Amino acid sequence: MREIRASALGSARESRRRLARPTSVASELRSARYGRRVTYDLGAWFGSKIKTEIATPRTSQRILIIDVIAGDVVVKRLDAKSKSIDRVPLRVLRDVVARVHAGERVPTSSVINGKAGPVAALLHDLPSIQVDGRPQAARLRPGWDELTQRESAAESSEPLPAGWEGEATLITHYRRERDPGVRRQKFAGVIAANGTLACEVCSFDFANRYGELGLGFAECHHHRPLADGARETQLADLAVVCANCHRMIHRASPPLALDVVRRALG
Repeated sequence: MREIRASALGSARESRRRLARPTSVASELRSARYGRRVTYDLGAWFGSKIKTEIATPRTSQRILIIDVIAGDVVVKRLDAKSKSIDRVPLRVLRDVVARVHAGERVPTSSVINGKAGPVAALLHDLPSIQVDGRPQAARLRPGWDELTQRESAAESSEPLPAGWEGEATLITHYRRERDPGVRRQKFAGVIAANGTLACEVCSFDFANRYGELGLGFAECHHHRPLADGARETQLADLAVVCANCHRMIHRASPPLALDVVRRALG
């Protein structure tokens, strides 16, 4: 998925977003200008962006976030010249973010040799960082200083602040087309054969649990991801699953087999 923000500042939703974790896990970043701690859990941030396509600012280079594993963000370059897989250490990104919040401009080419594009794209995706200029450098996003000052003055004693949500954001993205007719045929065939529409992993049946509200409801999983490319889908290529099992299947890349998730249930 490719996201193009509607403004250079990013939306207010992004600017005020916080990912809070215990300080032993999160990276604590102190701003030298305001003496205020800014806490990011970069692993959680980029973990929430798995399978998201992002662009390097001011260039046509794009990357796909594949996974966050062993302290690295694993990305795939999508430009015409290279489809290589890169690993960008989270500790390196944390160091750059700390330096930027301390008032530095950090050239992305100086962070990791040969990985300026992926580094620039990942940093620019963060709510407080902007990458621009020639040569490209990471700096504090305009408007962030004033925002953090206002939030600091209004900060309550609660351990976890409330989040800002509901702002409208213009997003342009590519979507893999699905044929709803194939899904309907799959569900009809399963109901005709079994008399129920139960999850093939955990046997959960929405109709049994929710009554009339759950009749005919389930999710449809493609054994072979649609991201592999356009093709003709057969009914055997699909599985009926509940929402929970579907999320667990897609926690890995490539997605887990149904048997693997079934064994995880014990």
